[in-house]
Amino acid sequence: VNVDISVAGTSIEQSVAVTASTDDPAPENNTATASTAVNEAADLVLTKTVVTPGPFIIGDNLTYRITAENQGPAFTNPGDVTDPLPPEMTFISSTAGSYNAATHTVTWNVVSGQLLPTDGPQVMEIVVQTTAVGTFQNTATFAPGNKFDPDLSNNSDPAPVTVSPLADLVAGADAPATATAGTQITFTATVQNNGPDDAPNTQVAMDLPGNVTFVSATGGITPVGNTLTWDAGTLTQAAGLQSFDAVVTIDAGFTGDLTPQVTVSSSAVDRGPGLNNASATTAVVASADLVAGATAPATATAGTQITFTATVRNNGPSDAAGTQVAMDLPATGVTFVSATGGVTPAGNTLTWNVGTLTQADGLQSFDAVVNIDAGFTGALTPQVTVSSTTADPGPGQNTASATTTVGVPAPLNTAATNEESSLHFPSQLRTR
Repeated sequence: VNVDISVAGTSIEQSVAVTASTDDPAPENNTATASTAVNEAADLVLTKTVVTPGPFIIGDNLTYRITAENQGPAFTNPGDVTDPLPPEMTFISSTAGSYNAATHTVTWNVVSGQLLPTDGPQVMEIVVQTTAVGTFQNTATFAPGNKFDPDLSNNSDPAPVTVSPLADLVAGADAPATATAGTQITFTATVQNNGPDDAPNTQVAMDLPGNVTFVSATGGITPVGNTLTWDAGTLTQAAGLQSFDAVVTIDAGFTGDLTPQVTVSSSAVDRGPGLNNASATTAVVASADLVAGATAPATATAGTQITFTATVRNNGPSDAAGTQVAMDLPATGVTFVSATGGVTPAGNTLTWNVGTLTQADGLQSFDAVVNIDAGFTGALTPQVTVSSTTADPGPGQNTASATTTVGVPAPLNTAATNEESSLHFPSQLRTR
């Protein structure tokens, strides 16, 4: 059955009777009665919140708000609300309540007389000041009144407050002003605590830019993604400036700006977070040391075919973009036949477009086949020049040449011919 609220404070009597058409030798036990006392229920509910936004440091004022209400169904004459404050909180003021300095407790007589369900929430606020670092919890309790309270679990409520140290952290970043693609450089992150308190759980994070390869870092840590994170522990003001290095290799083909980003953080409150980030920029330029080479037979015979070879090597450190190898064939004495890659002369110059030449590509060779004119004697000297759109720190090695000395075929049927050589040069010819 459902008990009607109108019978609160009384009792419910239930009578039972049993009858039958057969004679009953003991009719006095054919009826029974049970009685149920009906209590008046008044569910008192208390909630406590911190209405001042955090985070909090020592010396901050904060406000607790306590609401107390009767959620019925009956009215009641409630007990008091008591709130013993933590020793780390100094009482400042309260609305409606009274403060006992000896017990460090605020007591609130919610209402004089009856508290009805229709009265709604009653509100009291307490203002305190923080005096220590830590997490502090104090519980306000609403004492039951003169009516049965069916749920005592909602008569009290804690309101934990965390008071953090105050530390002004300042981040810094350092990087070379300029660097060359393909070389190693060092980025440096710094952090300093300007106080007044220690900064627990200090961390220094560096976001590495793209176009670099991580090599090593202070403390042997490695990136997670592109972020290095150093655990600086509890950083005191006396510790001064702390530095953390990251060594990277710049991609050999990159030019432009590299900008590492540094962020510092801790579990302390920082009222100057605008100084917690820093960055530095390195302007990267390319420099590729190209070295040209040329080879040719030391000697040759007029009327034969020979091969001239041009070579180029990039000694780095950067990639050489737009690399070209040019060979100037001798102006006289030869006729072009073929060349590596199928290029043909423009005038007497062969040009090979190499594109981007890396240091890892090693030595690159390019051949040109020529016919020596049948009547030519003397020196043939092809000239090789290498170039690129990338700056070269040693341009003196960008040209090379080689010389072939050409003689005429040995005369036939002459006893005066030097039998040890099949070639005769003009200064050596003898006639009988």
